[in-house]
Amino acid sequence: MSLLKWNPFNMLNLLGQLADPSFSTITKLNNPQIMIGTAGYTLLFLELGYRLFKRSHN
Repeated sequence: MSLLKWNPFNMLNLLGQLADPSFSTITKLNNPQIMIGTAGYTLLFLELGYRLFKRSHN
């Protein structure tokens, strides 16, 4: 169950959780954790997109 809280779709709740702390019962993450997770997934998907775009245009 703890792995499910780190799925990328859960990170979409960042703004909602910052505005209403009761969202942490839904996301099962506190504010620093969800902010780090969002930043991590952002970097991961940017890198993935960059590599795929670079490979397809060579």
